Amino acid sequence: MRGWYVVCALVFSILAASTVEAQGVAISLNGRQSSSVARQLQTRLERQDIQVVSRRESGNPVTIAQNTGATLIVKGTVARRAGRWRAVFRVHDANGVEQTHIAVAARTIGALAARAATRLSSSLSSAGGPSIGEITVETTPEPSGPARNVVVGEFTGRGASRARAQVIRALSRQSSIELVQRDSLEAAARGAGVDLDDPEGLVAAARAARVAAYLTGTVRRRGRNYTLTVSVRDGSTGNEVESAEFTGRSAGRLNSAIRSNGFDQLSPAIGRTSVPSGGSVAPPDDVDDGDDGDDGDDGDDVDDGDDGDDGDDGDDTFFEREFDALDIAINAHPFSRRLRYNDDIYGLLREYTLKFGPAVQITGRWYLGAHFTNGFMAHLGVDFSWDRAFGIDSKRADGEVFPTSSRAWYVGGRYRLPWNGQMFSVGAGYGLHSFVVESAGPSQPGRQNIPLIPGSTYRYVGLSLEARFAAEAGFRATFRAGYRFLTSLGGLEQNIWFPRTTGGGIDAELQLGWEFDEGLELRVGVDVRRYFFSMNPERLDDNVVGGAVDQYIGYTIGLAYRY
Repeated sequence: MRGWYVVCALVFSILAASTVEAQGVAISLNGRQSSSVARQLQTRLERQDIQVVSRRESGNPVTIAQNTGATLIVKGTVARRAGRWRAVFRVHDANGVEQTHIAVAARTIGALAARAATRLSSSLSSAGGPSIGEITVETTPEPSGPARNVVVGEFTGRGASRARAQVIRALSRQSSIELVQRDSLEAAARGAGVDLDDPEGLVAAARAARVAAYLTGTVRRRGRNYTLTVSVRDGSTGNEVESAEFTGRSAGRLNSAIRSNGFDQLSPAIGRTSVPSGGSVAPPDDVDDGDDGDDGDDGDDVDDGDDGDDGDDGDDTFFEREFDALDIAINAHPFSRRLRYNDDIYGLLREYTLKFGPAVQITGRWYLGAHFTNGFMAHLGVDFSWDRAFGIDSKRADGEVFPTSSRAWYVGGRYRLPWNGQMFSVGAGYGLHSFVVESAGPSQPGRQNIPLIPGSTYRYVGLSLEARFAAEAGFRATFRAGYRFLTSLGGLEQNIWFPRTTGGGIDAELQLGWEFDEGLELRVGVDVRRYFFSMNPERLDDNVVGGAVDQYIGYTIGLAYRY
């Protein structure tokens, strides 16, 4: 009996080993929400007894196979277009030879992963791949012969437009590569009614535009590190030949790495591409929008609801956002105030000093057009701010306490002008800034409960100029200066104070920011608001003063979100 146990154990071990070898799968995805899709895809495949050995590796299929021991590699791209999530997956064996490809679409990430798992499970079960020991790495020739027509397509992620520009710069210096406008390939795709994400669609468009290679890229940021992954697809097959990866400790260093190494890393893969041969290629079937089976009945994916068949999605043109659409911040904003008079003839007026006043501030900008275009409308935005102080009651030398309040708000428009990686803007709007010291209570004999300080509620039309400079390692510096045309002095011009007062105001701000994670920025700054007045007194006025200055100095520290 003991011998039978040994034999059964050996058989079980051999079967288990063969299962792992046949179904050891590595997943390598890029694009929006790619990590979430990969995680859900791994969970669903493993429920169908398909072992996933890695979902974090990047690079070409041969390299992934060597690093993970996988016999099958699933590479894919995830994107959101026309209100739906879409993905194209390609299954390679350990030698890098493509076995099959699928394209799926759904309204939610969970439904997309469920459909992909259903389609991939049958493909992975039928696809075979050699063991790692049988891998033979082919040499990758440099581009030779006539120049190859190359299209640098869509790049996604923060700073993608600058990374794409550096790729174009690196390739444009070589006589072996002829760069073709992206619009030409996209126009060919629209004319043929195909999708460039689908291999057969790329072949049809590349044949019409005479394109050999199509490059796409994704920029990711983890902490302070930036990574660009560039996929090189062959126009004659529509499949990925190889992908190249560039890294940098900052956006600037990433762009420098692309400029320095772009041609060396991309040219071998481009050298293996070619223009599709003559003949006609039928447009590919539309991505599968129907019901491919179970869209997630496990209950653990909240967005796995039935997606249904939504029919034609219309224009699938992909929009790559190049500029921030939203910038919102919440700050602690402590401030000080100092009110001083000039030429107080009778010496009857009390000046005012607040050394420290705590306040909270919310600021924001929203460029609605940046969600849909990178043109003129992407730079027209709404500018707003709100400021409120608390715990700033004023105390006189004799101990009398006067309730005090301060608030401010501003709403306006702003137009920005990007230039050479920096951002300049001009804004105009309407605002209010109030600082009021109230009476200490009901009047009583012998009690001086009036503060003898005029209330000031300034209403104004503001104009401002701003410059934002981006530095290395996610640091930014912003400088803003503006003028305030006062439309109301809100108490200062009353008859009991200074009835003929005229004045204006200026404001300035210096702010430093550090983007410590994608979209999140820590900011500190200092700002000055200064109002100046000419009282224009006459001899019979109760208060004869030449002028006054009302100055506020504030300090900000807060957290901002940029999208």
